[in-house]
This record gives sequence, C-alpha cells and structure tokens, in this order.
Amino acid sequence: MATRVIPAGIKERSTPTCYEDLDLEKPAVCAIGDVYFPFLFPSSTMLWFISCFWVAIVAGQQLPDAVLENVKARLGEKYLLSWEIGTRIQALLELDSPSYSVFTTYPQPVSIPFPRYQSPTSGSLSEVMSIVRTVVANRTMSNFGVNVTSMSYDAGEITGPQPLMYDLAAADPTSIGPGVLLAGHLNLDGNGSVYMQAAKDQLDFLYTRVPRTYDGAISHRLSELQLWSDSVSMIPPFLALYGAQTYNATLIRDAYAQIRLYRSYFVDESEGKTKGLWRHVTNAYSFIGNGWAAHGILRVLATIQHSYYADEFIKEREDMLHWAKEIIGAMYHQIVSAFLLPLAFNIILSNLLPKDDTSIFRNYANNASTFYDTGSTALLAASAYRLSLLSNGTESHWIPYAERSRKALSSTVGNGNYNLKYFTSDGWVEPVANPHWYVSQGTQNPEAQAFVLMMQSAWKEWVAAGSANFSSRVAVEWRWLVATVLMGCWIVL
Repeated sequence: MATRVIPAGIKERSTPTCYEDLDLEKPAVCAIGDVYFPFLFPSSTMLWFISCFWVAIVAGQQLPDAVLENVKARLGEKYLLSWEIGTRIQALLELDSPSYSVFTTYPQPVSIPFPRYQSPTSGSLSEVMSIVRTVVANRTMSNFGVNVTSMSYDAGEITGPQPLMYDLAAADPTSIGPGVLLAGHLNLDGNGSVYMQAAKDQLDFLYTRVPRTYDGAISHRLSELQLWSDSVSMIPPFLALYGAQTYNATLIRDAYAQIRLYRSYFVDESEGKTKGLWRHVTNAYSFIGNGWAAHGILRVLATIQHSYYADEFIKEREDMLHWAKEIIGAMYHQIVSAFLLPLAFNIILSNLLPKDDTSIFRNYANNASTFYDTGSTALLAASAYRLSLLSNGTESHWIPYAERSRKALSSTVGNGNYNLKYFTSDGWVEPVANPHWYVSQGTQNPEAQAFVLMMQSAWKEWVAAGSANFSSRVAVEWRWLVATVLMGCWIVL
C-alpha cells in the first residue's frame, strides 16, 4: 500500500487548475526520442492490413475459464484485511453480477440506484452478500473495546459512528461500504435497515473521527494525518455510491472533491517523462498506487454517469475523465516499446527501441531495478477498458497497451493451454508486490487476484460493446494512420 505522509503544520498551497491534455508522445511511428528516421516502409495498404491483423490477434487471446475459476478460488482463500475484502467485493460484482456494478448501465439510461429484481441470497449475488453479512454481523465484535477516536483499546462495547471493521487505516474499511449499501438496498435477510445503519455508522465515522488536511482531504490513516493514493479507490467510491443510492448530491460532490484534493497533492505536473503520474514516499512513483487512483476515479465517474445526477455534474465528469486518462497515459508511457508499433515497423526498428518488451509494469516507474508487478499491470488494463467504455470509445488511445498487457498475462510457456507464464498451477498470479509492505516482492497477493478478475470483466464488457471490432479498424490510433499516409506519400514522391 503506497503512503505519503502529510507533515504537521502543512502550509497553504494552491490547487492546480491546469488540466490540459498530456503531450506524452510525438508521432513515434517515424520518431524515436527526437530523432526521425526516413526509412523505406511497405506500402500503406500492406501496413494498414498488418496493423489490423496484429491487433486482432492480440484481442483473441484470453485466460481460460478454468484459470479464472482458480484465480477466483484463491482470492476467496486469502483475503483477510478490510481493503482486501472490499476489493474482493468489487471484483465479484464486476465479474458475476455486472448489473450491480457501477460500471454497467442497466437498465438504460440510469442504473443507480440499482434494480431490485434479483434476490440477494440467490444466484450470482450470494457470494458477495455472504461476505457482507459476515462483516456486518461481526463489526461490533471487531470494534469491541476499541476507542474509535484513537483506535486504541478501551473497555466496553461501542455504538454509533464506527468503521465497518477494525483497522488502523481510516480509509480501508470504506471499501466494504458499497457492498453494505447494496445489501441494505436489496433488503438482505429482511434486515435492510441494519445494513443501511452500518453504512451510515461508517459514513459518520469518516466525517467525525478522521483527520483532514487544512483544505479538507480525508486522511487515509486514523492516528496521524497521512494521504495515500490508495484512498482514491476506498473513500470516494463509497461516498459517490452512498450519495447516488440515497439521492444525496452533497456526498457525490464530496467524492469528487476528495479526488481533486488528492490529485493536488500527488500529481506530477512537470514536463518530464513522469508527467501525470502520482507520487508518494520520497517522490517515487508506485505503479500500484497509480492504478488504485485511476480505477477509483473511474468508479466515481461511472457512479455519477449512471445515476440521476449525471447532468448535474457534467464539469466534474469531464475533470475525472481527464484525470483518469492522465494517469493511464502517464503509466503506459513508462513502458513504451516496440509492442505498440505495427509489425512492419517492429521488424525495422526492433534494435532501436527499449529492450524490455514484457508489457508488465515494474513496482516503481522511476526505478528499473524493481521487480515486475502483475497486479498493477492487470489493474491498469482494466482501467483502460473502463475508460474506453465510459467515454463511448472516444478515449481508446491506450487500448493497444492494455491489450498487449492482457495478452502478456495470458501467455503460455511450453505446451498446453494452462501452462501460463504468470500464474501458478493452482491460480496465483505472480510476480506481485507484498500487499502489506509494498516496497518488497510478495507471493499470493489477494488484491492482485482481484485485479485479474477486474481486467477480465472489463475486457469482456469492452468486447461485448463492440469496441474490439472498432479497435481492429483504428486501435493503432489516428496518429498511426497519419504516419502511414505520410509514408505512402513519401514513397510515391
């Protein structure tokens, strides 16, 4: 989990207001860095055919269902802490119950508040509801004897404002909140009011017991003021869904405000290669921290966009779309390599481009010696597909990157469909960060398992929406087409 401590006595600072589009790339098809190469390329027709063929091959490769079932089963064995539980809930909703995921518009055009047509105790929702039932039933026991102001132990049981489960982090238990809100909405076990009260207690705890910065950013930790990029996937999605479900525009507005404030503290606005990335400790750039931020922003965007408040928050939706795109573009910019070029260009330029063509992120953007991290790779691919879907295909610039990463995660070694390079035989994705000490490599990371399921769910919806076919025509983006036309003209001339 990525941390940034906000020192005591923080001084006033201005919030960035410049949201212009990133200028991360030149027409790389004919440029490497600042050096241009007037090579003789194949004809534009042949080049376009090869490009489309390459993208179609990438789109066709996917994880077998048996592997996904193993991934899901291992996730169910390992989750323990609050944010791991919340992340599992989110992954299961996206995978098994997309009608109850904020990303899915059903029925059209408004899907939030969620429909009530399905029993919460049967079918695809049963696993999520079982998790929520256990959390809420145990929350008083979890918090028993805990001073919920300092999170130290005192005598006596508590009532009123309290987290959904005991945690030294103030933000992490809120990740369970969307599942609890859904249980209340669907009247789980005939006790919908119990679940809504649990969600309200969590909300009240967040607003009355948790430190804030001078300008209102809610601390990730409870005992001291700290901001973590991970919080963007915890607090804002809970606030936004709570607001949409209960028709409270103030909560939706605060969800947006929290993202804006966190961005003001973390975003790199330099003109260097790290522009658009979010920092954390010692000015490093954690890929998983950036992935948490991007996906959290998109969840809030989806919640508002699929609610009755869509027209009321047009400017905020535009901002969040840009901020998510900003992070996704900045992250993929770190692994620009031959994989994005059409095959014909790869043949010619392969010796001139970066050698690391794994399409897997390392743990840190500004440290090439750190280990590879499949978890952040899967989460960012999921975010790229969601960005494309939420923008109706207008923000599909990063789909070729996501497709390459998804293909890499689905790649096999040796013979056989299930000899996967990045998965153990029983379904653990690797290599991964240690979820409890992010700077070190770990094993059996439950959040990484959830991110794989999120990637698969997002990709399936992207394909179902027709974006895969669209991608086959233009996934190499307009700049590739322009470059191809220019090369064709150069050949003719």
